[in-house]
Amino acid sequence: MKITIVGGGTAGWVNALILANHHLDHQFTIIESSKVGVIGVGESTTGVFTKLFNDGYNISLTDFIFETNATPKYAIKHTGWAPNVTPSYIAPIDGSQTGTMHHDIFFNYGTNYLNRNKIHKISHLGNMVDHNRSLMSADTKEFVSTDFALHIDGQKTSQYFKKHVLKLPNTTFIDTEVENVNLDDKGYIATLGLANGMTHSADFFIDCSGFNKILIKELEKDNWTSYKKYLPVDTAIPFFTKYKENETPESYTSAIAQSSGWIWRGPLAHRRGNGYVFDSNFISPDQAVAEVESTLGHKIEPIKTIKFEAGRLNNPWIKNCFANGLCSQFLEPLEATAIHNTIVQAEIFSMHFLRPTLEDTCNINSQKIYNKNFRKEIDDLMHFLVMHYRGGRTDTEFWKYVTNECSTDFVDSIIGSAKSRVPGMYDFPTVYGTPGWPLYSHVMYQLGLINKDTTGSHFGKFYALDDVANAFHDQVDEWDYNTQNCLSLSELQKLRFKN
Repeated sequence: MKITIVGGGTAGWVNALILANHHLDHQFTIIESSKVGVIGVGESTTGVFTKLFNDGYNISLTDFIFETNATPKYAIKHTGWAPNVTPSYIAPIDGSQTGTMHHDIFFNYGTNYLNRNKIHKISHLGNMVDHNRSLMSADTKEFVSTDFALHIDGQKTSQYFKKHVLKLPNTTFIDTEVENVNLDDKGYIATLGLANGMTHSADFFIDCSGFNKILIKELEKDNWTSYKKYLPVDTAIPFFTKYKENETPESYTSAIAQSSGWIWRGPLAHRRGNGYVFDSNFISPDQAVAEVESTLGHKIEPIKTIKFEAGRLNNPWIKNCFANGLCSQFLEPLEATAIHNTIVQAEIFSMHFLRPTLEDTCNINSQKIYNKNFRKEIDDLMHFLVMHYRGGRTDTEFWKYVTNECSTDFVDSIIGSAKSRVPGMYDFPTVYGTPGWPLYSHVMYQLGLINKDTTGSHFGKFYALDDVANAFHDQVDEWDYNTQNCLSLSELQKLRFKN
């Protein structure tokens, strides 16, 4: 088949990387205009991004990090989300690591026998935050593990993947814009009218055109479910900040709660990418800039003001068009779900649904199954983000609103259940790519939504304290031993600029 991807950026080139490598029998054309700029203010990923470097795509994690100014990301540090419980907390991106059927014995141990500000140590990556290590071997200068995430520059990332995609024998690139979409008498996309005057045809189309939704919007109207009543923030103001002399990028993203939203801070090798995400019903852009400057203690230079609406498509796959990236869903960047979802959906589509022929690929029942599971994945991620706002803040009009008005039935059920028992994996039936109890556990505990007496009583019924304490400390010792020969974050920074 001839498959065309409309839109570049990280979404377009990641889709091309995954699909073109797995399906050498198909021909892929990527249409991207060099006239459309990428902000590249600093983004972050989840662990699924880093796993790309282990999946046979002939790309090197070490090369990527050095070429694109990426930095390791082990956790998210939340400040001001539950000031009545804790001023800040670290939520590891690998959650609380046990995966047992008994509701995570290390989590129960941690809540009862570790100080609140040390609960992140029950995960490998949370423990790494305290040691300021890079996971790069001092001897081999290669990473001993890819089980972590990254802070990335969106523009450099897309260029890196573009370079590797276009080495493949089944890929072609056209630098232009799509001006119109032409359907056949069955409602399938037949051809694209391009700004260079050409007419482009293909069998199957992948829409990675971002908020423009260039292709998918032509196939179905009223195809969007808004999350605004659950996630009301609708505006972002991104900006860069410089490092102080000899300052080392930290191994976590910062999410600093503000009067009407929150500030993200993502450390790249050469600068920080930042932004204020807020609800425009409670603060103006000028007021938002002033608040950021007050919080950080210095002036900033806003790049632009971005308007958005959290939500998802109801049907991202219609006939011979598959939508992925920001044109299929958008959630605020609190848990780095944008690139995460792009990769997850590309992998699912590539592995399970893209077939040798158009007829077999566009099976209506396959489309129904895919669309149903897509809706569940994005809805589940939305619930997880909503949980972050349930720390009980009511000191501003925005926080009163999100605390009292912006929950979901699922979130309310989990919070209510946690008053009498410890939630567990059974409470979170998931599809691939969705958060479960290991991630929820840290957020809920640090927001004061889990009763320590409940965890204690549950814990004592099933486990002997001494045995669990010994197992926990043995695990931490093993993590420390396996990484003791790794470069520190500052050593990684020096090596990067030495090269």
